[in-house]
Amino acid sequence: MKLSQMELILPFKPIDKRNKPSFWSRIEQLWELMFESSIGLRELQVSSERDRWGNTLWSAYDPLTGRSISQITEEQMRIWIEQQYR
Repeated sequence: MKLSQMELILPFKPIDKRNKPSFWSRIEQLWELMFESSIGLRELQVSSERDRWGNTLWSAYDPLTGRSISQITEEQMRIWIEQQYR
């Protein structure tokens, strides 16, 4: 397995046996990973898809408010986002 593939699987930096990180540095890495993950869970989640005619339709979910919207145009999405953050 290539190093880059291992980095995608493991949340930690590879261990250099000559300079092995301490137990506490591993705990710190784990804490940072958990903190960054929790921040990501609170961000607005926006996605797009194409219908059978090739039109782009947008969907979004705001985990802070629990509100969502789906299959709308780009202009409608912009309006919805602006209304969420007034």
